[in-house]
Amino acid sequence: MKILCINTKLDEAYFESKGLFLDIDYVSTPSERYNMIFLYQGKNSQGQTIDFYTPDVKNILEARYKNSKYDAILVGWNPKDYGDQLKNTGGYTFPTPLSNGTYVCTVRVDGNELNYSAHEFMHVLCNIINIKYGDHTPKDFMDNTLVNGQWLPYYKNNYLLKDEDSNFNQTWKGILPFLERLNGKPTNTLVTLKRFSDDGVQALGDLSYGSFNYKTLERPWKNNQSNISCIPKGVYEVKWTFSPRFMKYTYEITGVQNRTGIRIHTANWWSQLNGCIALGDSFGNLNHDKQADLLNSKKTLAQFEQVMNKKSFTLIVK
Repeated sequence: MKILCINTKLDEAYFESKGLFLDIDYVSTPSERYNMIFLYQGKNSQGQTIDFYTPDVKNILEARYKNSKYDAILVGWNPKDYGDQLKNTGGYTFPTPLSNGTYVCTVRVDGNELNYSAHEFMHVLCNIINIKYGDHTPKDFMDNTLVNGQWLPYYKNNYLLKDEDSNFNQTWKGILPFLERLNGKPTNTLVTLKRFSDDGVQALGDLSYGSFNYKTLERPWKNNQSNISCIPKGVYEVKWTFSPRFMKYTYEITGVQNRTGIRIHTANWWSQLNGCIALGDSFGNLNHDKQADLLNSKKTLAQFEQVMNKKSFTLIVK
Protein backbone atom coordinates (compact mmCIF):
# COMPACT_ATOMS: atom_id res chain seq x y z
CA MET A 1 0.00 0.00 0.00
CA LYS A 2 1.18 3.51 -0.83
CA ILE A 3 0.91 5.83 2.19
CA LEU A 4 1.70 9.52 2.75
CA CYS A 5 2.46 10.75 6.28
CA ILE A 6 2.36 14.53 6.74
CA ASN A 7 3.88 15.69 10.05
CA THR A 8 3.40 12.24 11.57
CA LYS A 9 4.76 8.70 11.37
CA LEU A 10 3.49 5.14 11.26
CA ASP A 11 5.07 2.01 12.77
CA GLU A 12 5.83 0.23 9.52
CA ALA A 13 7.44 -2.75 11.27
CA TYR A 14 4.27 -3.42 13.26
CA PHE A 15 2.08 -3.65 10.18
CA GLU A 16 4.71 -5.72 8.39
CA SER A 17 4.63 -8.19 11.31
CA LYS A 18 0.95 -8.68 10.49
CA GLY A 19 1.73 -9.30 6.82
CA LEU A 20 0.79 -5.83 5.54
CA PHE A 21 3.54 -4.09 3.59
CA LEU A 22 3.57 -0.32 3.35
CA ASP A 23 5.45 2.05 1.06
CA ILE A 24 5.49 5.28 3.05
CA ASP A 25 6.43 8.79 1.94
CA TYR A 26 7.06 11.39 4.65
CA VAL A 27 6.42 15.12 4.28
CA SER A 28 7.09 17.79 6.92
CA THR A 29 5.14 21.06 7.00
CA PRO A 30 5.68 22.13 10.64
CA SER A 31 4.30 25.66 10.26
CA GLU A 32 1.04 24.63 8.59
CA ARG A 33 -2.16 25.19 10.57
CA TYR A 34 -5.72 24.17 9.73
CA ASN A 35 -9.20 25.33 10.60
CA MET A 36 -10.80 23.09 13.22
CA ILE A 37 -14.20 21.50 12.74
CA PHE A 38 -16.49 20.11 15.43
CA LEU A 39 -17.36 16.48 14.77
CA TYR A 40 -19.57 15.21 17.57
CA GLN A 41 -19.81 14.54 21.29
CA GLY A 42 -18.63 11.13 22.38
CA LYS A 43 -16.89 9.16 25.11
CA ASN A 44 -13.14 8.89 25.48
CA SER A 45 -11.24 5.89 26.86
CA GLN A 46 -12.06 7.00 30.42
CA GLY A 47 -15.78 7.07 29.65
CA GLN A 48 -15.93 10.87 29.77
CA THR A 49 -18.18 12.74 27.36
CA ILE A 50 -16.09 15.22 25.38
CA ASP A 51 -16.31 17.33 22.24
CA PHE A 52 -14.44 15.84 19.32
CA TYR A 53 -12.69 18.20 16.91
CA THR A 54 -10.32 17.59 14.05
CA PRO A 55 -8.36 19.69 11.55
CA ASP A 56 -10.37 20.37 8.42
CA VAL A 57 -7.83 18.90 5.99
CA LYS A 58 -9.92 17.20 3.30
CA ASN A 59 -10.38 20.18 0.98
CA ILE A 60 -6.70 21.07 1.26
CA LEU A 61 -5.62 17.52 0.47
CA GLU A 62 -8.15 17.25 -2.35
CA ALA A 63 -6.54 20.20 -4.11
CA ARG A 64 -2.98 19.18 -3.30
CA TYR A 65 -3.06 15.44 -3.96
CA LYS A 66 -6.00 14.85 -6.31
CA ASN A 67 -3.66 13.35 -8.92
CA SER A 68 -1.73 11.18 -6.47
CA LYS A 69 -1.92 7.40 -6.16
CA TYR A 70 -1.83 7.17 -2.37
CA ASP A 71 -4.12 4.67 -0.68
CA ALA A 72 -4.15 6.79 2.47
CA ILE A 73 -2.87 10.12 3.80
CA LEU A 74 -2.21 10.63 7.51
CA VAL A 75 -1.96 14.22 8.76
CA GLY A 76 -0.37 14.95 12.13
CA TRP A 77 -1.54 17.80 14.35
CA ASN A 78 -0.68 19.01 17.84
CA PRO A 79 -3.67 20.08 19.97
CA LYS A 80 -1.41 22.55 21.78
CA ASP A 81 -1.46 24.62 18.60
CA TYR A 82 -5.26 24.88 18.70
CA GLY A 83 -6.19 25.70 22.29
CA ASP A 84 -6.55 23.82 25.56
CA GLN A 85 -10.20 22.98 24.88
CA LEU A 86 -9.00 20.39 22.38
CA LYS A 87 -6.57 18.57 24.65
CA ASN A 88 -8.80 15.52 25.12
CA THR A 89 -9.24 14.72 21.45
CA GLY A 90 -7.09 12.42 19.39
CA GLY A 91 -7.44 11.80 15.69
CA TYR A 92 -10.19 11.17 13.16
CA THR A 93 -10.63 9.04 10.08
CA PHE A 94 -12.89 10.59 7.47
CA PRO A 95 -15.50 8.02 6.40
CA THR A 96 -15.38 8.94 2.72
CA PRO A 97 -12.24 9.24 0.58
CA LEU A 98 -10.98 12.02 -1.64
CA SER A 99 -12.27 12.03 -5.20
CA ASN A 100 -9.31 9.89 -6.28
CA GLY A 101 -10.11 7.20 -3.70
CA THR A 102 -7.48 8.21 -1.13
CA TYR A 103 -8.58 7.81 2.47
CA VAL A 104 -7.62 10.50 4.99
CA CYS A 105 -7.12 10.56 8.74
CA THR A 106 -5.73 13.00 11.28
CA VAL A 107 -3.29 11.96 14.00
CA ARG A 108 -2.55 13.62 17.34
CA VAL A 109 1.24 13.98 17.73
CA ASP A 110 1.80 15.43 21.21
CA GLY A 111 2.30 12.04 22.88
CA ASN A 112 1.90 8.34 22.06
CA GLU A 113 1.91 9.28 18.40
CA LEU A 114 2.55 5.78 17.06
CA ASN A 115 -0.47 4.44 18.92
CA TYR A 116 -2.66 7.25 17.57
CA SER A 117 -1.48 6.73 14.00
CA ALA A 118 -1.87 2.94 14.22
CA HIS A 119 -5.40 3.39 15.62
CA GLU A 120 -6.50 5.71 12.82
CA PHE A 121 -4.87 3.56 10.15
CA MET A 122 -6.85 0.57 11.37
CA HIS A 123 -9.99 2.62 10.67
CA VAL A 124 -8.61 3.31 7.19
CA LEU A 125 -8.08 -0.39 6.51
CA CYS A 126 -11.63 -1.19 7.57
CA ASN A 127 -13.00 1.62 5.39
CA ILE A 128 -11.07 0.38 2.36
CA ILE A 129 -12.40 -3.14 2.80
CA ASN A 130 -15.96 -2.15 3.74
CA ILE A 131 -16.47 0.70 1.28
CA LYS A 132 -13.93 0.40 -1.53
CA TYR A 133 -14.07 -3.40 -1.75
CA GLY A 134 -17.74 -3.52 -0.76
CA ASP A 135 -17.16 -6.33 1.75
CA HIS A 136 -18.65 -5.73 5.18
CA THR A 137 -17.25 -8.88 6.79
CA PRO A 138 -14.53 -7.09 8.83
CA LYS A 139 -15.90 -5.24 11.85
CA ASP A 140 -14.26 -2.07 13.11
CA PHE A 141 -13.86 -2.52 16.87
CA MET A 142 -11.33 0.28 17.33
CA ASP A 143 -13.60 2.80 19.11
CA ASN A 144 -16.12 0.38 20.59
CA THR A 145 -15.17 -3.19 21.44
CA LEU A 146 -17.50 -6.02 22.40
CA VAL A 147 -16.22 -7.66 25.60
CA ASN A 148 -18.31 -10.27 27.43
CA GLY A 149 -21.48 -8.95 25.86
CA GLN A 150 -20.71 -5.34 26.74
CA TRP A 151 -19.55 -2.56 24.43
CA LEU A 152 -16.49 -0.78 25.87
CA PRO A 153 -14.87 2.35 24.38
CA TYR A 154 -11.23 2.05 23.24
CA TYR A 155 -10.76 -1.25 25.03
CA LYS A 156 -7.06 -2.02 25.67
CA ASN A 157 -6.22 0.60 23.08
CA ASN A 158 -2.52 -0.25 22.71
CA TYR A 159 -1.32 -1.56 19.38
CA LEU A 160 1.56 -3.50 20.97
CA LEU A 161 -0.65 -5.58 23.28
CA LYS A 162 -0.95 -9.28 22.47
CA ASP A 163 -4.34 -9.67 24.20
CA GLU A 164 -6.77 -11.27 21.75
CA ASP A 165 -9.72 -9.28 23.10
CA SER A 166 -8.10 -5.84 22.58
CA ASN A 167 -9.65 -3.46 20.08
CA PHE A 168 -6.65 -3.84 17.76
CA ASN A 169 -6.56 -7.62 17.74
CA GLN A 170 -10.31 -8.06 17.42
CA THR A 171 -10.24 -5.74 14.41
CA TRP A 172 -7.24 -7.55 12.89
CA LYS A 173 -9.24 -10.79 12.79
CA GLY A 174 -11.46 -9.26 10.12
CA ILE A 175 -8.64 -7.60 8.20
CA LEU A 176 -6.22 -10.53 7.90
CA PRO A 177 -8.20 -12.42 5.20
CA PHE A 178 -7.85 -9.35 2.95
CA LEU A 179 -4.05 -8.97 3.20
CA GLU A 180 -3.42 -10.33 -0.28
CA ARG A 181 -5.74 -7.76 -1.82
CA LEU A 182 -4.43 -4.91 0.35
CA ASN A 183 -0.84 -5.76 -0.58
CA GLY A 184 -1.73 -6.07 -4.23
CA LYS A 185 0.44 -9.19 -4.36
CA PRO A 186 0.16 -12.82 -3.22
CA THR A 187 1.32 -13.20 0.37
CA ASN A 188 1.76 -16.96 0.66
CA THR A 189 5.52 -17.03 -0.11
CA LEU A 190 7.22 -13.82 1.01
CA VAL A 191 10.93 -13.05 1.00
CA THR A 192 12.08 -9.74 2.48
CA LEU A 193 15.20 -7.74 1.62
CA LYS A 194 16.08 -4.98 4.11
CA ARG A 195 18.93 -2.72 3.06
CA PHE A 196 20.85 -1.41 6.05
CA SER A 197 23.78 0.38 4.39
CA ASP A 198 24.32 2.45 1.25
CA ASP A 199 27.58 4.42 1.10
CA GLY A 200 27.20 5.55 -2.50
CA VAL A 201 29.49 2.75 -3.70
CA GLN A 202 27.47 -0.30 -2.72
CA ALA A 203 24.39 -1.29 -0.76
CA LEU A 204 24.34 -4.04 1.87
CA GLY A 205 21.30 -5.81 3.22
CA ASP A 206 19.67 -8.79 4.89
CA LEU A 207 17.43 -11.17 2.97
CA SER A 208 15.11 -13.35 5.03
CA TYR A 209 12.62 -16.13 4.41
CA GLY A 210 11.15 -17.79 7.47
CA SER A 211 14.07 -18.92 9.64
CA PHE A 212 16.57 -18.53 6.76
CA ASN A 213 18.71 -15.40 6.63
CA TYR A 214 21.25 -14.29 4.01
CA LYS A 215 23.44 -11.26 3.30
CA THR A 216 22.99 -9.22 0.12
CA LEU A 217 25.24 -7.03 -1.98
CA GLU A 218 23.95 -4.54 -4.55
CA ARG A 219 24.88 -1.42 -6.43
CA PRO A 220 24.03 1.78 -4.52
CA TRP A 221 20.81 3.69 -5.10
CA LYS A 222 21.24 6.01 -8.10
CA ASN A 223 17.66 6.74 -9.10
CA ASN A 224 17.14 3.37 -10.78
CA GLN A 225 19.62 4.10 -13.57
CA SER A 226 20.41 1.01 -15.65
CA ASN A 227 23.63 -0.83 -14.82
CA ILE A 228 24.69 1.51 -11.99
CA SER A 229 21.76 1.52 -9.54
CA CYS A 230 20.04 -1.01 -7.34
CA ILE A 231 16.33 -1.48 -7.98
CA PRO A 232 13.73 0.67 -6.16
CA LYS A 233 12.10 -0.49 -2.96
CA GLY A 234 8.81 -2.20 -3.62
CA VAL A 235 7.04 -5.51 -4.10
CA TYR A 236 8.17 -7.81 -6.93
CA GLU A 237 7.36 -11.22 -8.31
CA VAL A 238 10.46 -13.40 -8.63
CA LYS A 239 10.39 -16.25 -11.16
CA TRP A 240 12.68 -19.15 -12.06
CA THR A 241 13.61 -18.36 -15.68
CA PHE A 242 16.39 -19.05 -18.17
CA SER A 243 19.13 -16.41 -18.34
CA PRO A 244 20.75 -15.93 -21.77
CA ARG A 245 23.65 -14.17 -20.03
CA PHE A 246 24.44 -16.97 -17.60
CA MET A 247 23.15 -19.72 -19.92
CA LYS A 248 21.24 -21.39 -17.10
CA TYR A 249 18.11 -20.98 -15.01
CA THR A 250 18.25 -18.40 -12.22
CA TYR A 251 15.81 -16.32 -10.24
CA GLU A 252 14.63 -13.24 -12.16
CA ILE A 253 13.06 -10.22 -10.41
CA THR A 254 10.20 -9.13 -12.65
CA GLY A 255 8.18 -5.94 -12.82
CA VAL A 256 11.07 -3.57 -12.12
CA GLN A 257 10.19 -0.20 -13.64
CA ASN A 258 12.27 0.52 -16.78
CA ARG A 259 14.61 -2.41 -16.01
CA THR A 260 14.93 -5.96 -17.31
CA GLY A 261 17.25 -8.86 -16.63
CA ILE A 262 17.47 -8.21 -12.88
CA ARG A 263 18.53 -11.48 -11.25
CA ILE A 264 19.69 -13.03 -8.00
CA HIS A 265 23.15 -14.49 -8.57
CA THR A 266 26.64 -14.88 -7.15
CA ALA A 267 29.15 -12.06 -6.66
CA ASN A 268 31.85 -11.01 -4.23
CA TRP A 269 32.23 -7.36 -5.25
CA TRP A 270 29.82 -4.59 -6.23
CA SER A 271 31.64 -4.21 -9.55
CA GLN A 272 30.32 -7.64 -10.57
CA LEU A 273 26.75 -6.34 -10.43
CA ASN A 274 24.71 -4.22 -12.86
CA GLY A 275 21.59 -3.87 -10.73
CA CYS A 276 21.19 -7.50 -9.70
CA ILE A 277 21.25 -8.86 -6.15
CA ALA A 278 24.05 -11.12 -4.92
CA LEU A 279 23.66 -13.50 -1.98
CA GLY A 280 26.24 -14.61 0.59
CA ASP A 281 26.41 -15.70 4.21
CA SER A 282 28.62 -12.92 5.62
CA PHE A 283 30.81 -9.94 4.78
CA GLY A 284 34.59 -9.67 4.71
CA ASN A 285 37.39 -7.81 2.94
CA LEU A 286 38.73 -10.11 0.25
CA ASN A 287 40.65 -7.51 -1.76
CA HIS A 288 41.59 -5.18 1.11
CA ASP A 289 39.93 -2.12 -0.44
CA LYS A 290 38.06 -1.19 2.76
CA GLN A 291 34.72 -2.08 1.11
CA ALA A 292 32.69 -4.99 2.49
CA ASP A 293 32.87 -8.01 0.18
CA LEU A 294 30.32 -10.82 0.05
CA LEU A 295 31.56 -14.23 1.23
CA ASN A 296 30.57 -17.79 0.26
CA SER A 297 28.26 -16.51 -2.46
CA LYS A 298 28.16 -19.64 -4.63
CA LYS A 299 27.39 -21.95 -1.71
CA THR A 300 24.78 -19.56 -0.27
CA LEU A 301 22.97 -19.08 -3.58
CA ALA A 302 22.75 -22.85 -4.09
CA GLN A 303 21.26 -23.24 -0.61
CA PHE A 304 18.74 -20.46 -1.24
CA GLU A 305 17.61 -21.98 -4.54
CA GLN A 306 17.19 -25.33 -2.79
CA VAL A 307 15.21 -23.78 0.07
CA MET A 308 12.90 -21.97 -2.38
CA ASN A 309 12.63 -25.16 -4.46
CA LYS A 310 13.00 -23.04 -7.60
CA LYS A 311 9.38 -21.90 -7.16
CA SER A 312 8.15 -18.34 -7.72
CA PHE A 313 7.91 -16.04 -4.72
CA THR A 314 7.16 -12.44 -3.76
CA LEU A 315 10.10 -10.20 -2.85
CA ILE A 316 9.61 -7.17 -0.59
CA VAL A 317 12.50 -4.70 -0.94
CA LYS A 318 12.73 -2.20 1.90
